[in-house]
Amino acid sequence: MSFKIISILLVIHYSPLSAQTLTSSASTPHSGGVLKKQQIEYVNTGNGDYNKTWDLSGIEVVNPRHRVRVLTKRDTADVAVDTIMTVENRQRRYMLLRQDSLLTTGMENALSKVSFEQPELSLTFPFSYGDSTASVFYGTASWCEHSYSRVYGESRVKADAKGTLITPDGDTLRQVLRIHTRRIIGSQTFPVGTEPDMKSLLSKSSRFTTDDARTNLSRDIAETNVTTEDIFQFFVTGYRYPVIETRRALSPDGKVSEEAYYCPPSEQELLADEENEQIRNSLLLARGRQGLGEGRNGGSDTDTPPSPLSRCDVTVNGSMVTVTYDLTENAMVTGLVSTVSGIVLRQSSQHNDAGTGYQMRLDCGGLRAGQYVLYMNVNGQVTGYTVNLQ
Repeated sequence: MSFKIISILLVIHYSPLSAQTLTSSASTPHSGGVLKKQQIEYVNTGNGDYNKTWDLSGIEVVNPRHRVRVLTKRDTADVAVDTIMTVENRQRRYMLLRQDSLLTTGMENALSKVSFEQPELSLTFPFSYGDSTASVFYGTASWCEHSYSRVYGESRVKADAKGTLITPDGDTLRQVLRIHTRRIIGSQTFPVGTEPDMKSLLSKSSRFTTDDARTNLSRDIAETNVTTEDIFQFFVTGYRYPVIETRRALSPDGKVSEEAYYCPPSEQELLADEENEQIRNSLLLARGRQGLGEGRNGGSDTDTPPSPLSRCDVTVNGSMVTVTYDLTENAMVTGLVSTVSGIVLRQSSQHNDAGTGYQMRLDCGGLRAGQYVLYMNVNGQVTGYTVNLQ
């Protein structure tokens, strides 16, 4: 019975986003439509490290229509506090965003309810690679309105890895930040059968403290009577929610529960999220300036040799991108269409001699209408252009 009560704690764990630094404004759950995910085959993503590569291409999709709803509300009594509720797998999870901390205060579904007197610290802001935080939490839980327990545990969160992620769709994401959360949870069943009886028992007992939680948890760990969960979440700059999330729970009786989810950046771009839209637009502008070298139309202060690309005209007709260009020398020319976050979606290469009037066509059929980046790589020199697909 204790695992059934604890299991409600393990359905959802949320920790937010941004590849370099997670912030409270861009990296916490936010009202703005229904978040569409895909449940995928569970995969072990390995130990933490810098410059990792995670290849999830070809992973089987278990459920292509997984949905999450998020509701947020500003506390009228304290404008520095936001109340957040997520609904996933028919379970509600309640959180508070208080200044620089995201706190989990409880969760419930049709059978179970957990309320924390001491909330779990899910994350602090800002949060970057190498950062970590820890907390002790405790509260009460009910199961089917006839079994009641004290629950307690500790949570440790660390931004433990950074690198390149190849998604189940085969797209390549760079500068990906991984967050690892380990939670250890114990419980103690109350000898009561109703909620009023539980409240009466608690009112007559000494106040439960953080020290009590640590003592009880140490005892349960020694007796191998805890549930352990490991959650790994992968974040990309300019997107609020994890692109990949894996969850693994080990119960006291040795049963293992594993699940994983994929939330494509393309789905997140459909959400009403002004903060991250501005971040993506800033990245787009920065890449454009970098590609143009700041001096392409007016000189450059660097010693970089002039590009063999002497003329480049880009036209878009529906989903077809056509590039007409001239070369001052023989060159290998590669064109890439990517999202503003750097996911390469289409590419084409050709080798041409010095000359004029060359054409490259990139068929972007199947991509959503919107703003993308075209990169032209000519003998290693890259120029970036903004394109709008219809």
